[in-house]
Amino acid sequence: YGNWVVRNMVYLLEYAEMAGRGDEVPDDFKAHTEKMFDYLLSVAMPDGKMPGLNDSGNADVTDLLRIGHELFPHRDDFEYVSTRREKGRVPSFTSRNLPWSGHYVMRTGWNADGLFMLVDSGPYGSAHQHEDKLHFVLFGYGRQLILDPGNYSYDASRWRQYVLTTPGHNTVMVDGMGQRRRGQHETFFWKRPWLGEAPPENDTLWVSESDFDFVRGTYSDGYGKRNDQKARESGRPESDAYELIHAATHTRRVLFLKSDYWLIADTLVPSDNEEHTYDSLFHFDAEEATIDDATRSVATASADAANVTILPMASDRLKLTVVKGEDNPVQGWGNDPWRPVPTAVYSTSGKGTVWMAYAVVPTQADAGSPITSVERIGDDEEALALAVNFADGRKDLIHIAHENKAEKVFGNYASDAEAAVVRLNAAGSEAGRFAVGGTLKNLTD
Repeated sequence: YGNWVVRNMVYLLEYAEMAGRGDEVPDDFKAHTEKMFDYLLSVAMPDGKMPGLNDSGNADVTDLLRIGHELFPHRDDFEYVSTRREKGRVPSFTSRNLPWSGHYVMRTGWNADGLFMLVDSGPYGSAHQHEDKLHFVLFGYGRQLILDPGNYSYDASRWRQYVLTTPGHNTVMVDGMGQRRRGQHETFFWKRPWLGEAPPENDTLWVSESDFDFVRGTYSDGYGKRNDQKARESGRPESDAYELIHAATHTRRVLFLKSDYWLIADTLVPSDNEEHTYDSLFHFDAEEATIDDATRSVATASADAANVTILPMASDRLKLTVVKGEDNPVQGWGNDPWRPVPTAVYSTSGKGTVWMAYAVVPTQADAGSPITSVERIGDDEEALALAVNFADGRKDLIHIAHENKAEKVFGNYASDAEAAVVRLNAAGSEAGRFAVGGTLKNLTD
């Protein structure tokens, strides 16, 4: 739908030129049109397609960017992507935040086998929207690895319900319930006026550096539960009665350690003192996936193509199931074409603040994951300290604080930052370190 709007804006510019009235088009209209092409450039995956979020599918944007270059000849970066790297200029940026849409893009570069992730941390949207805040898609080494199930026929089927709601997305469900922003009109889009670099009320944090990207977003708008069995099995969700329950607040932090892997940390803070269940979903763009029972990791099993491994933080309470092509309830389906896809469902439960964390590791064809395990070190409820262990002896120490920013000790280090990372080589020596929103120090210095 966004591409359709861009084309309509292009038609207006073209018709104005055909009528000899191009000089009457307001300058701000042209500027806004260029910004729309800039968005397409920013979210283009290495294959030249944009991810199929909401009521859409993955869409090739190279032809539109070719038109964009014709309209704005100074944008040689449009030409670079539209010609699939044959002409033009490499874009001056890699990772990028797009706060008005709520889309945050992490990438290694613009080559065909580069790594790419888009995280959605924006408003619900005014039309054709899905219940998918903090959802993400992943592309790496020439192919899509984790997908958005996309669109389905505009009917009253359970499959239409699936693509519209949280079960069809890569985020977290609470007590078996999905997000429920439909009906809460204040969540649809940012408050006007829509001016400036970012919405004043935007609570998403974005940091991008040469060696890492970091985004933190929060969902606090409640979860919905259908009140009768027939409504749960089929029907358009916007026409059914839901009970809105503010059971928990979900904060997701995504850390890209370039160019090895992503670390996803989910913090679930309940609104009461009761026990709650949490399910984290990963929809793979693959035919099969295998489970390692020892680590509860899941890896796609595509022959002669790139794969991805999900390694969860070790926990006795964590359960794993892989669902594919289930009809009732619908789970494990993807679009383009519509087909069954393996979907990892990680489940846990608990009272108070609950942490879930995963290393998301893309790998080239015929290569195994370089990461062997993700271990929690320490038991502080207000913070998460992890050791990410590599097969070659390397280790990453990662510390994430939720709300209490008091200095915390992990290993030989202390930090008051929201996120801190220490990278150790195989000999145990420090290979690098960085912090987001605070300080990080070595206690042995």
